[in-house]
Amino acid sequence: MKVMANSIPKGGTHLLFRLISLAGFEENPFWIGADLIRGRFELLRRVTRGGFARERITIGSEVPVEIGVNWLRRRLDKLPDGAVFGAHCLYSQPIRRLLAASDVSVVCMLRDPRSIAVSHLDYIKRTPRHFFHPFFMALGDDNERLKMSILGGQLGPYTLRSLADRYREYLDWKESGSALMVRFEDLVGEKGGGCADRQRIAIKETLGFLGHGEDAALAAHVQASIFGSTSTFRKGRIDSWRSELPPQHLAMLNDSLGPLLPEMGYEE
Repeated sequence: MKVMANSIPKGGTHLLFRLISLAGFEENPFWIGADLIRGRFELLRRVTRGGFARERITIGSEVPVEIGVNWLRRRLDKLPDGAVFGAHCLYSQPIRRLLAASDVSVVCMLRDPRSIAVSHLDYIKRTPRHFFHPFFMALGDDNERLKMSILGGQLGPYTLRSLADRYREYLDWKESGSALMVRFEDLVGEKGGGCADRQRIAIKETLGFLGHGEDAALAAHVQASIFGSTSTFRKGRIDSWRSELPPQHLAMLNDSLGPLLPEMGYEE
């Protein structure tokens, strides 16, 4: 079995990646996301990675893009058994079928959209290599940038999808029954402002999905080792958005998400 550690950008992919690697899967640098095509040399990447092929599949989340089915299938089939790789990938039946055919199981991280909004703003600002960084920074100020992170819009040649649209299609992984959903807020445990019991349950469920459900020693090791090991944890606390998200942006986010917040188990 191979495992795809999937999330919406800034949704905690690296924490999920660490959990799965602690369970004995080997980290692989392969990644499924829009940057397989987007960014520098985009036309060349489209040509060499099947972007103009007859059979294409949509990948990515913020700025989805099409890639060749055959190219992606070859890359997935080359991954060794026991590998874990990361992804930012919304749900579709074609991607689900392709992953299943390549013996790839999917674990999806779910994170409070309010935390994602503030983390997304910070990450794009401090990541010049990101393909839409210059267009994001050209916006007037952080209020405009945070609004863009929430509502989406045009960033140069790219159309950023709204956070609500990203979540609607991402949650189809759960509805399909083809992936395990893990909440970031459960996985961080006490060190991240969460609960040790919920962390223990989330780890046990994930290990069970990965074939290690009865290994209590492994579960204890994972719980002791999982948090705070990656530089992409800006603060890593489940409630940090409360002091960082201005009231007008919070109202904007709540209005755009509508019933999605309570559906995901997050209070308004």
